[in-house]
Amino acid sequence: MYKVREATAQDMMAVIEAYYSYYDEVKYNAELGLTLYNERPDLNTETKWYNNLIGSNRAVAVVGEVDGKAVGLCTIEPRKENSELSRIGVLGIAIMEKYRNMGMGRAMMTKALELARGKFEIIILSVFSNNLRAIHLYRSLGFIE
Repeated sequence: MYKVREATAQDMMAVIEAYYSYYDEVKYNAELGLTLYNERPDLNTETKWYNNLIGSNRAVAVVGEVDGKAVGLCTIEPRKENSELSRIGVLGIAIMEKYRNMGMGRAMMTKALELARGKFEIIILSVFSNNLRAIHLYRSLGFIE
C-alpha cells in the first residue's frame, strides 16, 4: 500500500533516484510520457533543483511513498517566478514503473491540487497524445484541452 504526503527534505535522494530511473526506462519504453534532458543531470544540479522546490513558498510538492520511501513526485510550480505568469502553475507527475497502476497518481494529483488552492489561478499540464491513460486521468480530475 502507498501513502501520499507533502515532500520533505528527507525525500531528496529517493526522488532523485526515481528521476534517474526514468532515463533507463525511456530506453525501452518509448511511451513513458516524460520529457527528459538529453543527458541525465548531475547530482549537484538535481540537489539544487530539489532544495529550491522544497524551499519555495509558491511551489507544491507531493510524494507517493511505499515502505517509507518516496517512489513518485507530483509538483505544481509557478510558470515563471516574479511575473504575471507566476499565477499559472505547471503540474508535473512521475511515478517509478514498479509502482504505477495502484491509484497513486490520482491520489498524488488530488493532494497537490488541494495544496495549490489559493496559490495559483490556473494550473496547466502537458501530456503526449498517445498517453491515453494519463489523458483519461487528467480529464477525470477536471482538466480540459
